[in-house]
Amino acid sequence: MLSLAQYAALCAELAVFPEQAEAIFERYGLSVPRDRLTVDLAWQERLRRDPAEHQRWQAGYRHYVAYWTELRTRGQR
Repeated sequence: MLSLAQYAALCAELAVFPEQAEAIFERYGLSVPRDRLTVDLAWQERLRRDPAEHQRWQAGYRHYVAYWTELRTRGQR
């Protein structure tokens, strides 16, 4: 299972670089679509049940979107 920070980073990276989805999933150890779905559904349920954790995820997601967007703007990915 990915940590909260890893899941936020994964979601953000996929949002900024959708054309690189397969490579991104592979880096996170999620090359098998069934595993992706399992992780995603588990996190969705966990975040739904825990509003404080959901807020932490949102903060992490915003942080990583800004980070990946900056790299993309610089042409580093």
